[in-house]
Amino acid sequence: MEFFKNHWKDILITMIGIACIALIMSTTCTSRRNDVLENNIKALNDTVKTYQLKNGELMYEKQGFIAEKKELEQYIGIKEKEVKDIEKKLGAALATISKLEGQINVDTLPMQDSVVHIQDTTIIHFYYSDNWLKMDGTTIYKDPFVCTTLNNMNMRVPVKVGTSVDNKWFVTTDNPYITFTSVEGANLEKAKPKRWSIGIQGGVGGIFGWGISGAQDGIVRSGWILGAGGYIGLGVTYKIVEF
Repeated sequence: MEFFKNHWKDILITMIGIACIALIMSTTCTSRRNDVLENNIKALNDTVKTYQLKNGELMYEKQGFIAEKKELEQYIGIKEKEVKDIEKKLGAALATISKLEGQINVDTLPMQDSVVHIQDTTIIHFYYSDNWLKMDGTTIYKDPFVCTTLNNMNMRVPVKVGTSVDNKWFVTTDNPYITFTSVEGANLEKAKPKRWSIGIQGGVGGIFGWGISGAQDGIVRSGWILGAGGYIGLGVTYKIVEF
């Protein structure tokens, strides 16, 4: 009782402090979850936008996601085991990941060729070359058969990929044959920790409260109890801060 009278202000301030910390952390977590939800709804409803930069390159842009590894397959079609395999090869955790899809569009190309006649067979060697695409092949004509073979085709595909501070993902290229149809990206978050746990507990703690006890003289007494001791048992725990 005397301890409570002398330290009740300290006990009260401590309890209020713990309550304030728990409230601030709960409010912060709730605000963060709302921000993530709002971002991902925006990303789900967004479509790929195309812009032309001053240097002539095309830029494709789309809002990215904020997700845990297990959510990537749902959002951008990348399985969690693929991410873990990449991290294993890198020897480090991923902070971001993106997935791009595109297509090659080639219209009529003005081929150059050389023709060789060998008796009743005509052999045509054709080729094409520009800054991005190189190809060559052979056509063999022997009446009534025609056989065309594409021997080689190489395409240079320079791209730049990045993300902005507000989680917009983009890819640019100056290759006129390439069109990006999908630009998906995500900032990876750590898995949410589990707060509740059950298990065997043990330690040393203080005891403070009101109680009733018997005495050797047979008189029942009541009053404030203050003490310390060890304990062990089965308990349920909620983690506020993990460190």
